[in-house]
Amino acid sequence: MAVIEALSEDWDPDKYRDRYRARLRKVVQRKSKGETITAPDADEAPEPAPDLMAALERTLKDLQESARR
Repeated sequence: MAVIEALSEDWDPDKYRDRYRARLRKVVQRKSKGETITAPDADEAPEPAPDLMAALERTLKDLQESARR
């Protein structure tokens, strides 16, 4: 809970872009011009999942150190 509180801030939707919609719009525009659309190649293998517990412990440690300063 301390991590969430420390990293919380007001949500500002203007800080974010809908990249999916922008890419889709480009595809639709290209398709409407008669271009042939091909699907991108799939990644061979996904990257291994990070160690979430280690990441949480590092975050807590960093927050505690910055609070002491």
